[in-house]
Amino acid sequence: IDPGARWPSMAPQLAALAHGIAPRRWPALALATAAIAGAVVLARSPESTPPPAPCVGADAAIDQTWNDDARAALRAALTDTAGGAEALARTEGVLDAYAASWRASAVAACEATRVAGHQSDTVLDLRVACLERRRGELAQTLRLVDQGTPQVRARAAGLVAALPRIAACDDVVALQTELPPPDDPQRAADVAALRERLAHVAAMVRAADHAGAAAEADAIVSDAEAVAYPPVLAEALLQRATIRDLQAKRADARGDLDRVWLLAVELGHHAVETEAAIRLAFSIGVRDRDVDAGLQWAATALALARRTGTDALLLAMAHDTHASVLELAERRREAVAEAELALALREGELGPDHVAIASSLANVAMLRWKTDEGAQAIEQLQRAIAMQQRVTGALHPDVALLQQRLAVVLSGDGRYEEALDQLRAAAGIVDATVGEQSTVAARIHTSMGRALHELGRIDEALDHLRRAVAIFEALLGPEHPELGPALNALAVALPERGLYEEALTVSRRVLGMRERTEPPDSPGLAVAHAAVGGMLRQLGRLDEARRELEQAIASFERGGGSSAPGLMVPMLDLAEIELAQGRIPEARAAAERALALRGEATIPGTDAEYRFVLARVLWHDRSQRGRARALAEAAVRGYADAGPREQAARERVEAWLAQHRR
Repeated sequence: IDPGARWPSMAPQLAALAHGIAPRRWPALALATAAIAGAVVLARSPESTPPPAPCVGADAAIDQTWNDDARAALRAALTDTAGGAEALARTEGVLDAYAASWRASAVAACEATRVAGHQSDTVLDLRVACLERRRGELAQTLRLVDQGTPQVRARAAGLVAALPRIAACDDVVALQTELPPPDDPQRAADVAALRERLAHVAAMVRAADHAGAAAEADAIVSDAEAVAYPPVLAEALLQRATIRDLQAKRADARGDLDRVWLLAVELGHHAVETEAAIRLAFSIGVRDRDVDAGLQWAATALALARRTGTDALLLAMAHDTHASVLELAERRREAVAEAELALALREGELGPDHVAIASSLANVAMLRWKTDEGAQAIEQLQRAIAMQQRVTGALHPDVALLQQRLAVVLSGDGRYEEALDQLRAAAGIVDATVGEQSTVAARIHTSMGRALHELGRIDEALDHLRRAVAIFEALLGPEHPELGPALNALAVALPERGLYEEALTVSRRVLGMRERTEPPDSPGLAVAHAAVGGMLRQLGRLDEARRELEQAIASFERGGGSSAPGLMVPMLDLAEIELAQGRIPEARAAAERALALRGEATIPGTDAEYRFVLARVLWHDRSQRGRARALAEAAVRGYADAGPREQAARERVEAWLAQHRR
């Protein structure tokens, strides 16, 4: 290529790229980029006598994107949304601040070269190109809100708050690691257009429009193949892999990630290489339950993220993924420490109030809850909710989602009425914003069903759980993993009304889903076999039940050894089967083992069940009848402590005691 035929710098090249692409936005972008370029060209022009101030107009391009017309369009789009004036004011405030940051960065970039003289033209070009990408991302977000559904518009404040940082365009070290665009102007224009479309897809993902994002991502990958510029193909494949994972198309997502990883390593596309490693760690360690390989990938991702030391948010993402794999490995305190590192990194980059900080704080809280630090978890979730409200306003779907997570923790602490209060507030937000047909609503119904079940309000619980299942099925299809928690809760609640056949059908459905998505000896698959076995036992189909329970026990033992906590439930059901079939020694061994496996845990209803099974087994040994009655009496107290849900169970034990006197 003739060096004389190349563009003298990025600025005039960007002006040329702006012509003839994406007609709705690019004419304005052409003028805007020309304005930035003009500030530089005027400074260079030897005919300018006296020259104007070197960087006059360097910040003018943002006016082509965020201006009075755009403001009016935003106001028209948000007029009828929930929160009304408050949501609009917050969204406008974020956009005004974003535009101001863009202006400051554009002027600073120009002055560093044209006034201070300590920055090269090459670095100026990199900073201008970065700012143009940020302006394109802003334009795509505004377009999404303008053209979006009411559900998308309800998320407007969160969408603009999550825009990529302007500060990244001041990070010269990071910018210098980026791969250069193609030398050919037409190919460079094609690449710029593809990246503009990828920005739109990213905005769609933030708006939870996964189906629309998936269709556009497929088209972009196809077009990127045709352009034959591998870096943008790697970026497109990474975006598509992310969307496919959200859609639970895990094999397809994994195929994209494997391809991205190799391509990015070959190209030296460091940011994509690092993010691909992070997502592979999650895919392998969490999705596939291969903890050892997941931890190795997480270590690789952390090393790559630390390599340049410039992208704190990418490093935070790596720490979060490491935390997820550590949690699955039951190294929960280490997981908390990793999640706290991620939170600290985000706070350092984004400041005290940001949607990403609220989400990160909630992640730490949920991990703390799983390490029996319930009080701290509740306090952190309350802080996260307050932060989210400050950023997006109170009527925002992400506020509802955080309230649902708080309800989960409150329920885990036995504070069911408080949990229901949070869930009712969350449901009100959902009704006013994204509506009943949303995954947020389905999660709220699932949590409501569980809390109502614990309070003994079975019919209400079943209504909420069935609604959750119906919503998930309508939105995500019958096989999506998000259905799992709702189906599990439904299967547990149905026997309370004697609906064992329906419970068995639901349990088998969960088992089938897990067989298709989880490795053979995963804890989740073992739990599903145990649930099916339990339902079969209740229906008196003891031989079938035994097969399912023995399969569950074998899986738990292969995965966690003879003391795996998950063994408690199938061992208890197996003890019931042995007792029913008159195999008293075997029943006693299974019941004693189940009771021993509970360890130090004290869960009133569950603990009582173990005691009562063992009591019934021991009664067959005259020398153990004193112990049997003591266990049954303890079971009565345990069921009483568990509340109204266990009233029938308590009465059953009391009746047994009345019939079995010494």
